[in-house]
Amino acid sequence: MTQTCPDTRTDSAASVLRHWLLTVALVLSMGTLTFSAQEVQEETQPPQNETTAQEQPQEETIAPPIGEEDIQKAMEAAPKGRLAIRVVQGTEGGDPIGEIVVHLSLLHRGSLVDSRDLTTDDHGVVIVDDIMAAMEVWPQISVEYAGCTYQTGAEDPIGPQNPEGTLTLTVFDVTAEQPDWGVMMMHIFVDEMDGGLVVRQTAVVENPSDHTWLGDLSEAESHEGHNHPEGEVEQAPNAPTARFTFPAAATDIQLEGGFHGWCCTERVEDTLIVRMPMMPGQSMFSFAYRIPVSDEKVSLTFGASAAMASAVVLLPDAGFNVTPVGLQKDAERPMGDRMFHMYTAKDVAAGARVGVSLAGLMSDGGSADTTKKLASGRNVILIVAGLLVVFAFVGLVFRRSA
Repeated sequence: MTQTCPDTRTDSAASVLRHWLLTVALVLSMGTLTFSAQEVQEETQPPQNETTAQEQPQEETIAPPIGEEDIQKAMEAAPKGRLAIRVVQGTEGGDPIGEIVVHLSLLHRGSLVDSRDLTTDDHGVVIVDDIMAAMEVWPQISVEYAGCTYQTGAEDPIGPQNPEGTLTLTVFDVTAEQPDWGVMMMHIFVDEMDGGLVVRQTAVVENPSDHTWLGDLSEAESHEGHNHPEGEVEQAPNAPTARFTFPAAATDIQLEGGFHGWCCTERVEDTLIVRMPMMPGQSMFSFAYRIPVSDEKVSLTFGASAAMASAVVLLPDAGFNVTPVGLQKDAERPMGDRMFHMYTAKDVAAGARVGVSLAGLMSDGGSADTTKKLASGRNVILIVAGLLVVFAFVGLVFRRSA
């Protein structure tokens, strides 16, 4: 059940970045030596009057090129950081972790600068004390356990101001028995865009057990990824776990937080199927899509394959004629410089759909009663997306699987 995705960074780009970073480290480590050499040169040269200096200009000094040997010396001389890694068992009564291989990746500004495989001791602990800390790097670790890949990343970087860090990764025993999982929250954020509407759908899923659920193994067969951003088709033999429904007219689906990619996600008509193991605790899934508008009407309903404790729809104050479907109108909420109407529901049954029907829209995405345009709407979406990203990092840092 282990899933992997190819690294989208090119080897050449990573090599160039790594060379640049090491060059910076070399410059930092040689700074004192260069300064001292300049002082000696100034002290040993005889004084010259202005006339002599003008008549005899000094030749420009060209620094020798930096070679691989210099870079290696800079790496050895650069400040070192220290990272303590611990892998722990999260299943009650499960076997102790013992020795296990940990893959460590170090990223700078989102690009890989170093990676290595480490082996923990009998207690699942390994200390790395040679991390180059001349610049900030963000550690990420991954472990394969019981057929699943678990991964997490540091909230804070290791660098000159923070040379030490710790990472704890919790792994779990697996089960084929479906837990009593549910959707704690389903949020739908709607705004106007050229040619229709843009929707961001976010679900917070909770697995209350202490086992990783492998999914419905009766459906664990190769599937074809749909609506892949690159137009490619990927195959993966993963069993389905969560299913989220959305308007059938949705186009341009973009997977965001919580998804591993189209390698383990499938669209079937109006349903998005998650085909990867479900971790214990809470996990957030977020995706966005467009809804074209051609006849001034649109129906936006959504649901999940498990019961939803809370469902919320946020609509801009744009003059729409709104008919709730299984929802009650709640309050108005300011977001940025705009107002949004909130519609809510509690305890929605598994498989049921709730949402809104909108009328009075124009095909360019605006309503018949307003000329409000897209700039502020995009800003509000970015604000909401930023909050969701923060929640995703905090809530999933120990619980993401692939």
